Amino acid sequence: MTRNLIWILIGGAVIWAGFSANISTDKLSTAAPRLADFLARMFPPDLSVWPETLKSLLETLRIAILGTFFSVILSAGLGMLASENCSPAWSGVPCALFLR
Repeated sequence: MTRNLIWILIGGAVIWAGFSANISTDKLSTAAPRLADFLARMFPPDLSVWPETLKSLLETLRIAILGTFFSVILSAGLGMLASENCSPAWSGVPCALFLR
C-alpha cells in the first residue's frame, strides 16, 4: 500500500509540474526531431573539451561546498539567537520571527 501511495504521489508531482510548466502535447510531438538531433550529437562524446568540462565541474563543486558551509554557519548562529534559553528576548524574538 505504501509503495503504491509513493508512486501516486510521484505521478501527481510530475503531472502538476507539467501543467505548471505549460507543457502541451503539441510541443512534445514537435520536439521529438530536435531531441533526436541533440542525442545524436552527444555520441560519440567529444573528449577534446574534457579539460574545460572538468574545470567547470570542479568550480561548481567548490561553489556547492562553500554555499553549504556558509549556510550551516549562518543557520547555527541564527538558531542560537532564536532559542529562548540561549539568548535574551530582545534578540531571540525578532530572530525567531525572521526565521518563521
